[in-house]
Amino acid sequence: MKNASEIARRVRRLVNQAKAGASAVEKVDPPTDDVTDHVLLAVLMRYAADSAAAPALRRLRERTVDLNELRVTPVAELIDLLGPAFPQSKVAAESVARVLGAIFNRCHHLDLGFLHKMGRREARTYLETLDGMDPFAAAVVVLRALKHHAVPVDERVLAWFREEGAVPAEAAQSDVQGLLERIVGPAQADAVFVGLRKKVATRPSRAAAPRSSGDRAARREKSASAKSTPAKQQAKAAARSIAKERTSRSKSSRAASRQQ
Repeated sequence: MKNASEIARRVRRLVNQAKAGASAVEKVDPPTDDVTDHVLLAVLMRYAADSAAAPALRRLRERTVDLNELRVTPVAELIDLLGPAFPQSKVAAESVARVLGAIFNRCHHLDLGFLHKMGRREARTYLETLDGMDPFAAAVVVLRALKHHAVPVDERVLAWFREEGAVPAEAAQSDVQGLLERIVGPAQADAVFVGLRKKVATRPSRAAAPRSSGDRAARREKSASAKSTPAKQQAKAAARSIAKERTSRSKSSRAASRQQ
């Protein structure tokens, strides 16, 4: 990214805001410490807050015998298990089915324990290339399950960074994660991740209420007036005065003509 030092400064400011509330947030964990359970939780965290993602995964695991049965469960049933309140439940259920299918097709089993033996970059690449995963979900697994350095950035955090002007509008998720991993040390990575998630979950919406056309016209007039310089204002006043004088002369001339 261009202007890297300035972008880093802006991102640090937002990170410091997020870290202030991180200590009050309880970290969520999957039902087991199995890497595949971490994968499923990370996938669900793409769509829902931690407080909704963890219970949803517990329901999926409790209502099926094992991961293989979960893999072959129809998407419609997965949607029901996630529950009506789960955000984007259809897309989330499809992602769960896709990632389990991808793991099985690649490994012919569902045990990802071998990722512990891989280096950070190799494991991350493996996870990111699984169907149903994205850079955020892969980073969550790298951080939480594999205990490597990573700072996951979901779409909501990325949107906040863009709205605050901290990163360019075209900045990619993986680029912002890479920037944060250079700014934030391994000891603080999880706290920053949790703090960022809490920050975007609790911040007020910036969506403006719809306004009438009359309101928009008034704002345009006010904006035009604010942009007008003193010299322009004086010129306009002089023009109005001249026009007024000409109108007065014209009226006087017509009145004199009628009297004659």
